[in-house]
Amino acid sequence: GRTTALFWSLFNLGGVVGGVLTLILNYNSNNTTQVSPWTFLVFGCISLCGSALCLLLSPAHHIRSSLPARGEPALETSPTVSSELALLTSALCDRSGIFLLLPLFLYSNWFYTYEFGPFNSGLFTARTQGLCNIFFWGAQMLGSVVIGLFLDCQAVRPRRRAICSCVCIAGLGIGTWIAALRVHNEYSLDSISSEKMVDFSQYERFILPFLVYIAFGFLDV
Repeated sequence: GRTTALFWSLFNLGGVVGGVLTLILNYNSNNTTQVSPWTFLVFGCISLCGSALCLLLSPAHHIRSSLPARGEPALETSPTVSSELALLTSALCDRSGIFLLLPLFLYSNWFYTYEFGPFNSGLFTARTQGLCNIFFWGAQMLGSVVIGLFLDCQAVRPRRRAICSCVCIAGLGIGTWIAALRVHNEYSLDSISSEKMVDFSQYERFILPFLVYIAFGFLDV
């Protein structure tokens, strides 16, 4: 749990940074529907710098295990595509219960189209989208820590941990989507105009969809 939480927090840190940059670069923009050209330029430069940093990675055969009395490389030779497919098929056949998780795998990315499209981009102004993304990805980081610590809790039996996690996630998911349906209908997301887009300065109109969007992020863990 803690290992997954650490990975997920680092993985989503980029989303938080992206939200901060979007908010800063568009804070004084008069265009409520589109981000400034500087936003694309900055993100492009960051991507190029990130790609260049890959050249500084140490080759796999130079990496050694930190365990005592072991000097062999810590990474094995990359498997072939056919061997990977064979191992995947074997895992699916040996553990038939994994098919029960396929709907969960599908759901894990299915909702992004709605959350980032009609909900975030369609409802909020450009600078508000940046603010919402900060909290969306931050909520993912917080959610991974919460569920990770609970799954590692030795005071609760593993079976009970699994059941409680599923029940809590299902309950929070149902509640969040009910709230999202209310926002969708109340703010007329199917036909909202640029004049009616929500800015974070409009507190009364902003707070409900903002909290729902944070819940979306928390659920994405």
